[in-house]
Amino acid sequence: MPISNKPGERGDLRINFDIAFPRHLTTLQKMALAKILG
Repeated sequence: MPISNKPGERGDLRINFDIAFPRHLTTLQKMALAKILG
């Protein structure tokens, strides 16, 4: 990523993800998730 006020210089791009997993899944949902995740 370009650094503000410093032309030609670049820095690291950091991205944070907040993932919320459900506490309970039905059997059908578990099967679908297993298929998606391999």
